[in-house]
Amino acid sequence: MSKICKGYAKVIILLLAFSITLVTAQNSARARYTTSASTSYYLEGYSREWSIWTRGLLSGWLEENWVPYRLRIASIVPGYFKIIIQHDHQWTGLGGPDLGVDQCKSKPGNPLLGAPSFLTEPTEKNFWIGDALGTDTGINVITERISDLYKPNNIVIQYRSTFTILDKYKDKTLYLYWMSHLATGSSEWSGASLHALTTETGSQDVPIAVPPKNKLFGYKFYDANHNAKMDPGESGIAGWTIYLEGTYLGSTIKLEKKTDSTGYYEFSALPVGTWTLTEEHKSKWIEATSSPFTVFTLCGKTRGPYNFGNFEVVTIIDVTKIGSLDKAHEDDTITYKITVKNTGTTKLFNVTVTDTLLGLIYEDALDPGQEKTFSETYKIPQGAPDPLDNTVTANGTDEFGLTVNATASWKVEILHPKIDIEKTATPDTIKLGENVTYKYNITNIGDCTLYNIDVTDDKLGVIGTIPRLDPRESQTLTSYAQPLQDTTNNGTAIGKDELGKEVSDSDTAFVHVISTIPPPQNPPSFSFKCISSVEQAQVGKTKTLTIVASNTGVPQSRIYYLTFTAVIGNYSLLKFEGPPYTAHIKIYYNDGSTWEADVSGVLTEEKFSVFEVLGDYWMVTWRVPTTYPAKPYLEGNYFGYLNAKAEISFQVTGVAQGSTWLAFFPRATEDHHAAGVPLGSVADKANIWESRGYWYPVHNSYDPYDIDIGTGHVFQSLTWTALPATSKYARAIRFIDVVS
Repeated sequence: MSKICKGYAKVIILLLAFSITLVTAQNSARARYTTSASTSYYLEGYSREWSIWTRGLLSGWLEENWVPYRLRIASIVPGYFKIIIQHDHQWTGLGGPDLGVDQCKSKPGNPLLGAPSFLTEPTEKNFWIGDALGTDTGINVITERISDLYKPNNIVIQYRSTFTILDKYKDKTLYLYWMSHLATGSSEWSGASLHALTTETGSQDVPIAVPPKNKLFGYKFYDANHNAKMDPGESGIAGWTIYLEGTYLGSTIKLEKKTDSTGYYEFSALPVGTWTLTEEHKSKWIEATSSPFTVFTLCGKTRGPYNFGNFEVVTIIDVTKIGSLDKAHEDDTITYKITVKNTGTTKLFNVTVTDTLLGLIYEDALDPGQEKTFSETYKIPQGAPDPLDNTVTANGTDEFGLTVNATASWKVEILHPKIDIEKTATPDTIKLGENVTYKYNITNIGDCTLYNIDVTDDKLGVIGTIPRLDPRESQTLTSYAQPLQDTTNNGTAIGKDELGKEVSDSDTAFVHVISTIPPPQNPPSFSFKCISSVEQAQVGKTKTLTIVASNTGVPQSRIYYLTFTAVIGNYSLLKFEGPPYTAHIKIYYNDGSTWEADVSGVLTEEKFSVFEVLGDYWMVTWRVPTTYPAKPYLEGNYFGYLNAKAEISFQVTGVAQGSTWLAFFPRATEDHHAAGVPLGSVADKANIWESRGYWYPVHNSYDPYDIDIGTGHVFQSLTWTALPATSKYARAIRFIDVVS
């Protein structure tokens, strides 16, 4: 059946071609320019099917082929020539519009000179003149496209060539060569052929047979379920190359098309024959459908779809590693969280997860999307490399034998905090009463920053705090002291790194003290000035009381850390305003200067012996702020002391509800010490004085109750020896008489 269809096709096309030529000859364009009555013209075209120049139907041509033409010019009379070439360009009638010949060019134009590729676009727009064998004569030809010719149902494309033939070609025969291009879609031309005429050949028509219009089509699609069928919901793949190969008229034809955005491809205007459809092969893509396809085309049929289904093999393995610490110390333990995941589309076999520090962690298979998480601990050994960098590697092989791997690393900075203290004493040999300067040089000898470095001395207490020391950075702190005897001091520096690890170092300094303890100066003592021993107050009204005390010592004697206490006989009958139980204090120095301040008091309930009777009483104690120079016996800008003959006044305010009594006394330190002590060793400083660098309590200062002796105590003069006391202390007693 197919052979019969093919055989009749040739015959019918030839008959139609001659029929149309005869019918249209009467209406074809006539010659509008004539050079000489003796010059004759014959239009010829090349038949691809028969491989000859002919004046009949040009068969065997396909869409996008360049069809060779030539105009035979015989019995030439030399002169100027102007010739117009006409081709069917666009069908505008029923079934249109359809394109035919869309352009004409030249060179190469003679298929007898080595069978040109009819798909290759010529390079010249000007036609050319040669002999019968296609040898170029070199005659200059000017060719230009002129206005299209409009006919009923048809538009004709026109090209005009002008040239001059010299006398040497008189009575000879030459040929004007060109090539005509069959447009894409010309296989849909509504007529049986595409006419070609010239102005010099009159009605002579050398038409081109309409190209065959067999068609093959199909889709390139993503076969998600791998069943080799394009199911609903499966999308096309754009930009994929489909190849077509077949044999036509003894020549191999190879065509290719890119699929569009929907995955569609189409090969049209194919001649009758057997064709092979194949597709582009890409790595990591699997062909789901059976290809190639072998297809036979016949009688202008459209065949398809020939679908190519593929799916992509995505073979990927991912691994992540996160450590609990990015900074650590030797002997610290780190927890690593390791996650391996198959993020591809195919199962992975022989999956292994191996760590450079932890060894083999996992060995099994992973399905697509499956992940495994592991928690592994590692103790950092002594001498571990810094930084501690370890890598986990995940490997796997898919069903096609492709092996993939992934790595992840975690880096830990190993901190080595270390501190050094160097303590010096200058001078290291002194006479009794001289000062020593202690220097504490602190150096960060580790590889990380240290913070809040506390420097202390076992004899002098807190020396200071250094907020920060970077590696190799040093800082020096200074303190002063007056040792009484040969002394070894131990200085200690304690700091922490950014992770909170504490490091410390200690160093000592020895000071040799020459001579014995010198005798102190005459001691100072307190006396109270009582303007009146009885104060009158009204019930519920505030009452301001003023107490004046003075230093009765010799010149140069100064009392520091002034501390005074008021004892209330019955606290329910007289209460000071507070908290904060403020007293206004003013000191009158013997040089005429004054110093004053408001001082807050502290309310306590303590044991107290009054007139040799022990009982519990409410007391308010005020401590006067003080400063002192490095060498207390030197003059300096310091305050809060009471020098010889100076007076201090207290003004306190209370509310009286009934008659009672009130007693004021200078508070004594509760500490007991050896004779002559450094100030730094006195923990509870209250009313103490200095002589030649040594500190003593004011002998008539008073501790209301000493648990060691069962009563209050005062101090033996020029010593730290506590003595029991009854009424032998300096005090000011006021009786509060309340009237209505």
